[in-house]
Amino acid sequence: MVLLMDIRDAPASTASRRRGGSSPGGGPTQVLVLTTFDLDELVDGAFAAGAAGFLLKSVDATRLTDGVRAVARGEG
Repeated sequence: MVLLMDIRDAPASTASRRRGGSSPGGGPTQVLVLTTFDLDELVDGAFAAGAAGFLLKSVDATRLTDGVRAVARGEG
């Protein structure tokens, strides 16, 4: 399962979702962070908190879909 989170909601809860959460199928919940802010410190913070991927909200639908699928496959 992939959880899409806004960067404002992600840092405090991302680590607990990745480490303790699980999907209905029994696997871990992977977090894909979305943001309008293209700042290195936000990207670094999201990954440090356990996010599996990071995309800007300005990406097109194809890129978003590809990102979700990649994270679901563990290729974040």
